Amino acid sequence: MNMRRHLAILAGALALFIAAPAQAAVSISKLPTSNMSCSAGVCTPTAATAVLNVSQLETLLASGNVTISTGGAEASDIISDASLTWASANTLTLDAYQSLTIKYPVSVSGAGGVTILTNDGGTGGMLSFQDKGSIGFLGLTNALSINGVTYKLEDTIVGMASDIAANSSGNYALAASYNAKSDPVYTASPIPTTFSGNFEGLGNAISHVRVRDKPDEFVGFFAFIDAGRVNDLKILDANVVAIKGSEVGILTGNLEGAISGIVTSGTVQAADGEVGGVVGGACGQNITTSQSSAAVKITSSGMAGGLVGYECAGGAIQTSFATGVVTTASGWAGGLVGAIGQGSISNSYATGNATTNNGSCCEPAGSAGGLLGYGFESSVQNSYSTGTATGGSGAYAGGLIGIIYDGGSFGSDYWDTSTSTNTISLGNPSGTVVATGLSAAQFQAGLPHGFSKTSWRENASINGGLPYLLANPPAN
Repeated sequence: MNMRRHLAILAGALALFIAAPAQAAVSISKLPTSNMSCSAGVCTPTAATAVLNVSQLETLLASGNVTISTGGAEASDIISDASLTWASANTLTLDAYQSLTIKYPVSVSGAGGVTILTNDGGTGGMLSFQDKGSIGFLGLTNALSINGVTYKLEDTIVGMASDIAANSSGNYALAASYNAKSDPVYTASPIPTTFSGNFEGLGNAISHVRVRDKPDEFVGFFAFIDAGRVNDLKILDANVVAIKGSEVGILTGNLEGAISGIVTSGTVQAADGEVGGVVGGACGQNITTSQSSAAVKITSSGMAGGLVGYECAGGAIQTSFATGVVTTASGWAGGLVGAIGQGSISNSYATGNATTNNGSCCEPAGSAGGLLGYGFESSVQNSYSTGTATGGSGAYAGGLIGIIYDGGSFGSDYWDTSTSTNTISLGNPSGTVVATGLSAAQFQAGLPHGFSKTSWRENASINGGLPYLLANPPAN
């Protein structure tokens, strides 16, 4: 074999290796079908990595119900990596041993339905929507089942509010993206009923919601999520203003349930209290794989955070980030979280500037941090910030954290000294180190020490070459 032919064979082998799914998964894509067996409407993999061509799948759905299963021991996940649509009345079942990830639109343009199963034999898996991923239905009579639970489809805010008022513990899903530009300005939270059910956004967006609430304490799209769960919902280009409210966020004013896969943008503002780009105040629950680019502002005094205003009582913020500017006239401001008490932040980051103009308001003093404004007996692990923290009169400011009161635990935490003007990681006491300062070039040269490749990635064309979260990449 001559050298030229040998190199050509190696190059071809390398190309096939790069094109193949990188994990043990069934990929629905534009690539030719490989390592898949389809019979009587059931498609299963014959190897740990397999491809089902999307056009072939659409043809199958035109003539009958189709089940795609990972086959348990063969593959673990299903990845929908191409736009998929069908107009028949047939049902697509996606049955994953662990996770299902939707990266492109799945459109049910007829009377068909969707059934989703995750962790069918496995553990630790989840349903997630990334990139352009969503599931949309023709109308409200289509069928949707997720892990054995039937969801009622919604396509307007008015309809959603009415159904939740009638049954606040029900299971609901957003059938398609909804533009609220023609809706009137809401004078109270669009969903004022305390919600304790499950709401699945399916990667769809509610855009241009305008709220100007004067009398209520809790203000957001949902006023209060109590023991409920909201997943995979985008609320974009929102404008939320609370005249009196003390817990204010674009998604919800108060969270005592759990959320994941939330994306918000726009602006949120209140006179005082706890204000966040996603959640105003949260206690004892998990916030995962969520992101916000919203600008957050408190005009008087309080706790302002790019993602969450205040997290307390053992709550955990994981695999999340915020990029918006955060400002409070006095109090605590953090690029990700305004204040956290006996809670934790892990595998998260913030890139927006955080400012408090007056620190003499509070005990201990008001403060600003690139990631966290104020921490009390809390943990920050495997996280970073790049924005500048600015403290006004009597306030502390730190590259990562503004102030820590009564201890905390930290590990593998960083702030970007190229973009942040802060010379110390912790505002009080001056000089105390809770994080390592890195230049932008150092961040871009490889993952910082302690950042696991199972959670983090780096790519020159994503997030400015800075570390980003594999399970929660920046929204397109």
